[in-house]
Amino acid sequence: MSSSHVSHTNEDPPPQSDPRPPIDKGKAKDMAVHVPDERTPLLSPRASSSGNSTAVGEGASRPRQRRQRSLCSTLTLVFLVSLAVCVFCIFVFTLILWTRASKAMNASPEFIMEHAVSLRGPDQVDVLNITDNGSMWVNVTGRIGVDAGAMLGVHTEEDDGLLEGMYKSLMRWGIHHVKTVTFDLDTVSVSSDYGRHTSKLAMIESPTLEVPLTSDPPVDESWLHTMSATFFVSHTDDSAQIIRFVEDAWGSGSVKLQAHAPKVSIRGGSILGGSWRNRIKISRSDISTNIHVPIPHIPGLPDPDRNSHFPPISRLVTLQDFSVTSSSSSSRLSISASATMINPAPDFFKLTTPRIPFHVSLPSESTNTTSSNAAIPVASVSTAPFHMTHPNITLSITGHVLPLPPSSSASSTLSSFLSTYLSALPSPILVSTPYLPSFTLSTLFPAPAQKPHILRNVTIHDMKIKPVGGKLLATGTIFARVVLPRGMKVGLSVNRIFPDVVVFDGEVPEEVRMSEPGHLGKHGHHHKGKGNDDDEEDGLPPAPPLPSPLPERAFGHIRPEDWIDAMSIPEDDPEDGEEDEDGAAFAVSAKVVDIPLQVLTGRQKEFSNFVSKVIFGTDGALAGIMGSTYVAVDVYGMDGKDMELGALPFQGAVKVGKWGSSQW
Repeated sequence: MSSSHVSHTNEDPPPQSDPRPPIDKGKAKDMAVHVPDERTPLLSPRASSSGNSTAVGEGASRPRQRRQRSLCSTLTLVFLVSLAVCVFCIFVFTLILWTRASKAMNASPEFIMEHAVSLRGPDQVDVLNITDNGSMWVNVTGRIGVDAGAMLGVHTEEDDGLLEGMYKSLMRWGIHHVKTVTFDLDTVSVSSDYGRHTSKLAMIESPTLEVPLTSDPPVDESWLHTMSATFFVSHTDDSAQIIRFVEDAWGSGSVKLQAHAPKVSIRGGSILGGSWRNRIKISRSDISTNIHVPIPHIPGLPDPDRNSHFPPISRLVTLQDFSVTSSSSSSRLSISASATMINPAPDFFKLTTPRIPFHVSLPSESTNTTSSNAAIPVASVSTAPFHMTHPNITLSITGHVLPLPPSSSASSTLSSFLSTYLSALPSPILVSTPYLPSFTLSTLFPAPAQKPHILRNVTIHDMKIKPVGGKLLATGTIFARVVLPRGMKVGLSVNRIFPDVVVFDGEVPEEVRMSEPGHLGKHGHHHKGKGNDDDEEDGLPPAPPLPSPLPERAFGHIRPEDWIDAMSIPEDDPEDGEEDEDGAAFAVSAKVVDIPLQVLTGRQKEFSNFVSKVIFGTDGALAGIMGSTYVAVDVYGMDGKDMELGALPFQGAVKVGKWGSSQW
């Protein structure tokens, strides 16, 4: 290095003879920056690189390229491995999801109904409309829930592992985002489920139902969704099947039904659709489920079991009061009534109904049967719309009396019904509804709480007894008041009467007076002569029985040979001591002329004593009378049909002689 430096200082080349080629200005600038001087380090990188720039550049580029190729290979390998892992995970997840979905799709209807679908209710049933054939539009409110977690088996378990827990969480997340499912059901048939007595009862057409899903419901029922839907229900026309179902249900203590749907389609999402959820679809055929509901204890009725029969309707429905009204200007008799019916439903159950029509008929006396084919329709009524109340349901009933058929048996059947009611006895009736044409219910029309006192204030003016040709004949004018039972504000005209009277010497004995009026004791026999069984063929009322043995001082019997003409006028105001709630009252009069008086067998002595009092007494003789009478009336609104009311009891006393009157 020193000799180089010395040579440089001793021999300076001439400036004009510089042999280097011209340098570019840009390159000169760069080279000038890197020209070494006495302060430049000997190992300067710039000096080294400037001295060997080409060799160093080529040597450095090769490792860089190798490193770049190695990095690309590594990234490619990582990507491929990650892709393979993802594909594998997706495949495994899809396989597990498909397995779970297949399990849900292949689950039996029994499993789904028992573990996945929860139904409670119905809580309320509203009958919106009833068609002419009895089919109904019914709105049902109840609670429903679908546990999709049970179908897919993703409920949280205590022994779930990490992967199992993650998988179940993911599945529950998916169920949560599906939110709802939509059910489309074919027409559902409902049948009784009592072994060999299985029979179809109804067909139900259901609307499309939208039900929310849940994946892990709580143990209580707070997760159930309240749902209201309208169904079309058509029932069977076979009344025998309905009666058998009611008897089987009561005998077993529970209502057992089987519901069957030919096809059920389920799709995800709401009814409106339009989302990815609707691509989830499940379709099942021949879906059946059993419904068993125990019959609760009903207050006032025995508990249902195999040894008890279904209670009669008369025990379920109680007639509180009723009224029948008409007038001379009315074209028909109007009926209004109120009744109570035992409510067998639980407290939470609510029901509303529209107006329900019924027809009331009487079993014909000519056939002595309760068959609907031999029935005589007498009234058309309907219940006002009602709702459930506890413990009893109140029914408001209105309607009218139907015109009687032209047959003679119709009048006699209705007359017998009225007479039975006035005797405070129940009468058989038949109840039907046009909504169940083949179903007829046989029940009893209840008797009044107390026996109505129809004949009141009876008097006989100028009653005389005279012998004519070996017979005793009675003559006089009968006055009486006919007061109809409570609620019967009916316009009528009394046309005829037919009395049957036992006559006593003196007042009727106390022990006889206290017995049932008109029956004269507990035992008796039909007397012979005019007034026996041949009377019915002559159009006369049947003869009531005479007491056996005869009461003390009874000596005579009066029974006319034919009906006695009568007339009546209505009374507007009740007399003192009478209740305003009594029915319509009428003043009745009938002229009695030469009616035979028959002396009872073995009572000639009592008869002689009475005749002596009549002949030799200054004021005549006091005669006690007791018996019954039939009254033929023309009821306004019954198209001129005569009704025979009887036998109406009465008792009292009358003065017999040349003049006088009596009242009892």
